[in-house]
Amino acid sequence: MQINLSCLSSRYSEHTYLKMDPNQFIEEYNHFKDQSILIDVRTVNEYNQGSILDALNIDFYNKNFPLKIAQLDNKKTVFVFCHSGGRSKKSRKVFFKLGFKKVIDLRGGIKAFRKN
Repeated sequence: MQINLSCLSSRYSEHTYLKMDPNQFIEEYNHFKDQSILIDVRTVNEYNQGSILDALNIDFYNKNFPLKIAQLDNKKTVFVFCHSGGRSKKSRKVFFKLGFKKVIDLRGGIKAFRKN
């Protein structure tokens, strides 16, 4: 199922937060890749054990997390994930505070992705 992200703002509030199952998450990211950023918010050690595609690693627990997020293009849609979904869900507040409008979260994190 494809979601047209360009029309989401008209159907939802100013900030859009969606959770997607692994297959849909990857399909949507690949479809909107040029307009998106894929972010792994796990620690560097977790990231080094394997990540998804070309994900950018920005550790949610790092004190500079907001500063690193602020350097990204907030006009892009964020596709975010962590181990099982907790950190990625919490990170949406930072994204929205820094002007990002659309955050897509991988339901169940990389743990669910690996089961796929």
